[in-house]
Amino acid sequence: MAYRKAIDIGGSSASVKKNTYPRSKGKSGVAGTFCEEPTPRYIKAKNEEVLTGGNGEYIIMGRDRAKSRIDGYGGRGETKCAAIDLIVGLSSADNPPAVDKNGEQVYVDKNFLSDAARIYLSQKTDIDKNFNLVEGKVGSPEAKSGIGMSADSIRLAGKEGIKLITRNHVINSQGGTVEKVSGIDLIAGNDDRDLQPLVKGRNLAEAITQLTNHVGKLASIITNILINQMQLNTAIATHSHAGVTTAGMGVKVGPSITLMPIAGKCATQHAMNGQTPLTIFRTKQLENFKVNYLTPMGRKYINSYYNNVN
Repeated sequence: MAYRKAIDIGGSSASVKKNTYPRSKGKSGVAGTFCEEPTPRYIKAKNEEVLTGGNGEYIIMGRDRAKSRIDGYGGRGETKCAAIDLIVGLSSADNPPAVDKNGEQVYVDKNFLSDAARIYLSQKTDIDKNFNLVEGKVGSPEAKSGIGMSADSIRLAGKEGIKLITRNHVINSQGGTVEKVSGIDLIAGNDDRDLQPLVKGRNLAEAITQLTNHVGKLASIITNILINQMQLNTAIATHSHAGVTTAGMGVKVGPSITLMPIAGKCATQHAMNGQTPLTIFRTKQLENFKVNYLTPMGRKYINSYYNNVN
């Protein structure tokens, strides 16, 4: 991450740094005094009213213009494209010199990408194109009114809440009908290749609750199967049947010495490794899952307590 000096007059030529921009007493900017610093000047269009304080900050009232005077709907001579542009740090990222090698003042156009921070309002503009934004799911409108903000960091703090609302009116700025509801895209890194829909928290909680209920029923089914199997194992281990012995036909024969230990071991294993874990799974683990994730008192509740999406 690159940083600049706290006091940087590197935007002027070597000769002008020394002669034109001396940080004389009372003009150092300390305690609100005038600050002598080299800054390029804005190339003003004839139809623009410009207010500046001389430190690279501008309020520009004119017509739609993203860069040069021939850019945007204003530059093409179209009507109904009024614009107000608030800029601080004109061409800050490019850091052009304030004067050229001959000591002449340097003038620059506005630039949505290299100006340090701005708020732009226009009656008719291509707002996403101006700010170099991906299309996302809501698309990139053209020739529509727009408000854009750009800076290294943007914070919105609402003491009593923040609302992001689309289609609050059915007529757009051009007098056309807004025929569909556009959503809200949250895009990190200006990359919309894997843009996915947000979930509805209550619906998700309901779906997962039903899923855990289904898993619980499945665990009960398996438990019943185990119980039946254990009963069968017991019957096999203790069964007897009529057979032929030296005593004659139809004499009852005792349990099989081959099946009895195997069936007994199987019944024990079913109880230890099947029935008991399934009981714990159904009565403890599934219930804990529901409480922790699907109820407001859970420590990892999947819904936000504050933020909502429709």
